Amino acid sequence: MSEIITANGSLLSLDLSATDREIFMAIRNQSGLSRVEISKVLSLSKGAVSKALAKLQEAGLVDEEREKPGPRHSGQPMIRIRMRPDAMRFIGLNLSTRGAYVAVSNLASEAVWNSPCYPLEQSRDGIVAQAVELIREAKRNAGGTDIGMFVPAIFSASEDILEVTPKQASIPYHEIRQELVAQFPQSSVVVSSRADIMQSALRPEMFGKVLFLVSFSDGVGGHIFDRNRVIRGGYNQAGNIGGMVPETGPRPSVTDLADMLGCDPLELDPGRLEELFDAGHKPLMDWIESRGATLSEPLSAVVQLLNPQTIVLGGNFPNPVLSALRQHIDLSVYDVPTRMPLSKPDIVISDVLGEASRATASAILPLAKYLSYLD
Repeated sequence: MSEIITANGSLLSLDLSATDREIFMAIRNQSGLSRVEISKVLSLSKGAVSKALAKLQEAGLVDEEREKPGPRHSGQPMIRIRMRPDAMRFIGLNLSTRGAYVAVSNLASEAVWNSPCYPLEQSRDGIVAQAVELIREAKRNAGGTDIGMFVPAIFSASEDILEVTPKQASIPYHEIRQELVAQFPQSSVVVSSRADIMQSALRPEMFGKVLFLVSFSDGVGGHIFDRNRVIRGGYNQAGNIGGMVPETGPRPSVTDLADMLGCDPLELDPGRLEELFDAGHKPLMDWIESRGATLSEPLSAVVQLLNPQTIVLGGNFPNPVLSALRQHIDLSVYDVPTRMPLSKPDIVISDVLGEASRATASAILPLAKYLSYLD
């Protein structure tokens, strides 16, 4: 706790320029760069790099450390610059009909603390009060000032919540945001449907790439991320982004699987789904094979239209189910035999799977907003 910045704790108190932020991200993505290497990677003058590093060090975000010379080393050892991950911590909040979750993560998007799953309160006023108490619990346990809240909704250009997905429409997200702003005036409160894609896009190994994330939850939706910003997309809003065009059959959502199994979607949490998968549950296995084929055409269309470097599969299914689904996806459906085919993107599994991990991902929203990756 002693390493957390306490002057305000908010990113907005740092007063970093665009160049300062760019240099910070370079250090975050590749720990141990030297000043010369930063200058070369970002095409900046050494003076600009030194000025920015002075501000980042003053803010407590980075440290410099001289390399230990080897036995045959001559000359001055190189000075390496590393981010201090726990210099700041952020709170992530996720409220859904499956439960209420809060988490704290650091500048490296590592989970520092997670709450248990709490049943969602029944009344609208009760949910608002529960959200405030969850934020206070996070602050007591692990610190953190700026708040990110995942909201499965369509937003206006001015960030107003326009339409919440039907399954979560009973949750008063607008009132929750207003109350969090009122109760925590020193905090930046960022609400967005893009927690999943930002968690992937700001991972060092994916940073700067063109990504297409498709999320299989109560519905199916996706996001297009082009190197440094989300172009289009919304949680469970596949119709808005063309992520399931052509429509080749039932979309592989938790709701779709529940209909096939004849149960309530709330029964199919990631733990239960993993149990069924490990047991070789035949209806589940048949569903995986069928829906993998269903995904081949729309994801092949994504390859032809966007040619992303990586396709990310996420949502509320556990890793084994999504990995098995991946095995049945063919990205070459629209290849033309007489032409050289496009290079196929990697298909990877998101580390945001289930509502609990989405709370952790939500904690990245203030950082993404501050760094201008989130419109």
